[in-house]
Amino acid sequence: PKQTDHAIKAQYAKDLPTVEEKCPFCVGNESTTPPSILQYPSIEPTASPGAWGLRVVQNKFPAVSPFSVDGSNAQDFHDFDTFRDDSVVNNELPAAGHHEVCIESPHHNHLAALGSWEQVQLLVRAWRERSLALSEDKLVRHVMLFKNQGGAAGASLLHPHAQIVGLPIIPSHVGVRLQTARNF
Repeated sequence: PKQTDHAIKAQYAKDLPTVEEKCPFCVGNESTTPPSILQYPSIEPTASPGAWGLRVVQNKFPAVSPFSVDGSNAQDFHDFDTFRDDSVVNNELPAAGHHEVCIESPHHNHLAALGSWEQVQLLVRAWRERSLALSEDKLVRHVMLFKNQGGAAGASLLHPHAQIVGLPIIPSHVGVRLQTARNF
């Protein structure tokens, strides 16, 4: 029989354990991650009371450092205006911002592509809620959402997760698209 992408993904999910003992994102291992910034209850009818269905936590290994490392005024700690000279040559910024991880499911073998519509809605709702919250920070000019599934895509953990990054700049390729949309 012809194997479809859907059949391959279903087999992949079936072959993975539901809970991996050493995975920090699996249910029961919540103490190995930073506390939840956002948490939605499980939508599974068989879930125990108080069980979570999606969690957002600070990334333990962020690509960017927090704006304010010592609680001081973030604007004083990173004086971004000195870096914004509208020049594309030697224009540098410190790697600062917010970096969060959206743990999409308590199940190690969950694939969003095969998940329920309700689970996808939770994910999109979390992205929206965290994007709006990060946008309230006066230093955040761009919120980036991305998902990498599996080692080939660059994920360090197999457990399904996405990432949310708030940056003090608008990347140039995004700026071009925004300007094109404004001019349309």
